[in-house]
Amino acid sequence: MPIYRLAILLCLILTQVAFAKPNYTCYQLDAQRKLTIDGDLSDWPNVPILLLGKQGQVASGTWSGPADSHAKVRMTWDKQFLYMSVEVIDNQVTQDTIRSRAWTMYQMDSLQWAVDLSNDGGRNFGEDNYEYGFGVVDKQPVVYRWHAAKGWPKGIAEHATLAVSPHPQGGVIYEAAIEYSMLTPLRDPAEGHKIGFCIVLQDQDADQHKTLQWTSGIADGKSPSKFGTVTFSRATPSAQGGKLLISANKLVGADGLNLSVMSTNTSKIDGPLFVHLKDMDGKTVSRNEIKPTDKQQTSYQGVIDTQTLKPAEYNVAIENAKRKTLIKHSFIRSNVEQLDGLIAKIANQSKQLDQLIKQAKTQGIQTRYPLATLTTARVYEPYIVEDIKLMNFEVALHNAHTIDNALAGSIKQLQDWLATDAGTPDFLRVPELDYSKTTLKGKHLVIDDKPVMLVGPMSWLWQVNKDIQNISDVGYNYVKFGWMGQHHFDKNGQLFTKDKPYWAARHIFEVGKQNKMAVGISMMCPDQVWRGASRRGELTLGEFHKIYDQFAAREIPRISKDKAWDYTVEVEKQRSPVTYDPKYHKQLWMDYLASQYGSVEKLNSLYKTSHASFDVVPFEESQPENPAKCYDWVRLRQIMIANELTRAAQEIRKIDDNAIVHGYPYVWTFREPAAYYGTALDPELDVASYDLVGCDTSGAYYSDRYAISTINWLAGYYDLMRSIAGDRPLSDGEFHFANRRKIYPPNWSRAIYFQSYVHGLSYSSSWVWTRNGRVDCALLLDAGVLLGSGQASLDLQRVATPIAAFHDRPDDVVILYSNASSPHTRRLDSSVVLSQTVQTDNVYEGMYFEGMQVGYLTEQKIAQGLLKTKKMLIVPNCSHVERSTRDAIEDFARAGGKVVLVGDSLLYSPQGEPLAPIANLPTVGRLDGFIDSDQARAILVPMLKESGVLPSES
Repeated sequence: MPIYRLAILLCLILTQVAFAKPNYTCYQLDAQRKLTIDGDLSDWPNVPILLLGKQGQVASGTWSGPADSHAKVRMTWDKQFLYMSVEVIDNQVTQDTIRSRAWTMYQMDSLQWAVDLSNDGGRNFGEDNYEYGFGVVDKQPVVYRWHAAKGWPKGIAEHATLAVSPHPQGGVIYEAAIEYSMLTPLRDPAEGHKIGFCIVLQDQDADQHKTLQWTSGIADGKSPSKFGTVTFSRATPSAQGGKLLISANKLVGADGLNLSVMSTNTSKIDGPLFVHLKDMDGKTVSRNEIKPTDKQQTSYQGVIDTQTLKPAEYNVAIENAKRKTLIKHSFIRSNVEQLDGLIAKIANQSKQLDQLIKQAKTQGIQTRYPLATLTTARVYEPYIVEDIKLMNFEVALHNAHTIDNALAGSIKQLQDWLATDAGTPDFLRVPELDYSKTTLKGKHLVIDDKPVMLVGPMSWLWQVNKDIQNISDVGYNYVKFGWMGQHHFDKNGQLFTKDKPYWAARHIFEVGKQNKMAVGISMMCPDQVWRGASRRGELTLGEFHKIYDQFAAREIPRISKDKAWDYTVEVEKQRSPVTYDPKYHKQLWMDYLASQYGSVEKLNSLYKTSHASFDVVPFEESQPENPAKCYDWVRLRQIMIANELTRAAQEIRKIDDNAIVHGYPYVWTFREPAAYYGTALDPELDVASYDLVGCDTSGAYYSDRYAISTINWLAGYYDLMRSIAGDRPLSDGEFHFANRRKIYPPNWSRAIYFQSYVHGLSYSSSWVWTRNGRVDCALLLDAGVLLGSGQASLDLQRVATPIAAFHDRPDDVVILYSNASSPHTRRLDSSVVLSQTVQTDNVYEGMYFEGMQVGYLTEQKIAQGLLKTKKMLIVPNCSHVERSTRDAIEDFARAGGKVVLVGDSLLYSPQGEPLAPIANLPTVGRLDGFIDSDQARAILVPMLKESGVLPSES
């Protein structure tokens, strides 16, 4: 009988819980006991252990087990401090960060932890959340604060004592006393008081970085709703007595579970223990007695019979002989018999479909669609079994049903085709092309002058490459090796010479070549490469360039003797090279100010300063508060990052004269323009030097939005980047499906692909991740997504020509996208922010649902004269624009062009100088702003019809 035939999933206390948040009980320190914070834990009481050392806790990296790294966390408290000790067992200890980069300690061996003091959850950190780290900075123990309530700055925290010492078994011991002032308003907690809590172990080895987390909520995005809980108890550890740990390591058939119970200390548990099983209504369905296995009555063992239970979720309570409840848990009884039947059925259907495909090929019938189903089934059959073993019954059942239905449909389809003389219907025939011969022609990708659409996976993980060996059979025609550079430096900033990190790249090139697929390389630069380089300390920009150039020239050629079809250059939003070389940047700052203002007197009038010359205007390392200086500071960063991207493209072209290079800023431009501005990226400036224009929609496809409601998040974003791209093709460097372990039908992903390609995409690379990785946007997690994606690829090839025609269609109306206006907002009422972001969303979505082709114009495009070719321009609360932009818009209106000004538009220059109001012309309309897209549509459509932009109803 297979081990995965499980009757009960018993969630483990003090470890990750499958159906309820994990809880840690933090006992009060005995008043007679004092702890010395010195890294020696011999004076600690016997309190429960919070363990970080399970496969299900791996958030990133490839963790080989507890011998690789694990941690035992203990906590206690008194009226002055919250105490924490962490024993980290680690086979490679890599610590120490320089003080100026203390905030990056999470890139080395360290700990991160966060609390939600109100325990109210939330998707983002708020004023009741604190995030701290334990690490080593300049060879000294440091507590670092990343997030805190108002009044507490980011940086090294002073109101805590931390000791760090070597662990005798290899690793590190952390011991800390944290003053309650660092956790305001927590102080002297009452019995049963709960807070949200999460802790993360960061493990940096020579070849990769790994992260283990108690729960989600830090390493995979700041989300207190995913935290576990810490419950404070005024009982002292010495009085715990019967506190229990439960383990369920050995499964006994389909009718029971071997349940072991043991005390956390040497205290005796008097008499037997009783396990009560209750349904979700609280009704007891089973009562079992388990007896001690030792004379001391500290260890218990027994078998719980669940054969008569129906598949459902249950609660379990363990009581002692005095009927005192010691432990409560959740568990699930799953109908594994149904899964067994589906697995057997899938195996038989796969054999049947395989035989039909062979028969169809002999008759000249095209089999691409059935083959995509068969390949998906073969990829997922072992994963279904794996999910059952991991007790992911819902996911296993979903994937099994998806494959079962898809196989049944393909079998019937092929049987119907074989029974007629017509064979494959014309509308299902997919062109058989050699996609490695893809070239550029204007804004299109073509083979022999015919448009093509590329769709494929991107992976840098050699562990999953076996699953994409036959990926073209799923329907893909493009494959990319991603993230070159991020994980290939040692701690001294030197490039690895080992072959293993590049086995994946070579393998992917072989897969592409064998299957006539287009092949690409994704290079993380300059900032991702900086991650590795920064481990040797602060580098000058020149040293940084040298390392990157060496990386590009040395590592790309060793991957493959064949040329890649395209090279992707990415820049991450969180970092920029602004503070790496202050002397170099000071000169850039002076040169920029001189070119921008001409005279220091003009600068002084805007800055309200009295500088004698440009060379005494200080270059600040953080964003200035002065609005005029803030714009110049951000603009210089934008220019510098764009220069870095351009330089990276030039390095690639040195390697391959015919290289097709595309780049994208690693940030969600359309969704958060203000944040985009704040991270110093200009989308048009960034992609100026590339052959293709890239996008990034990482994590964009959330389940609560589903396919149709992603209009203003995806279609609008692509239309913005399509407008910026001009006569160049548009791509998506990381096409993500953030399923959050939700269940999607295949047509959901197909709808996403079609929406994206109709709005400008010519190709995309979808994310691939390991099954045991804690990344929720993996193709390999959901059979429906993989099947739908492959079928969408086949569909897109059949309709590539009409989709390309959509890309060529002129815009009916354009929206001004003003980079300088993004951070400026004002309140319309208590619930609505009248900002460029909100108004852009409202206008775009309202016009989109009217069936119009909506585009964008940046200020750069207006400066190039493109506004003259348009019928109507809508300005959505763009308060700060260049004076030349304001003048061009007025000239457009005087020439008969239609202009709609929404909210506070065209009022100031980027530096805050007042602009003259636009003249009151009959072609200029003024609106206060829109509450939502429905209101925007209701108001704008009649205006468009009256002005002739839209045809009037007859």
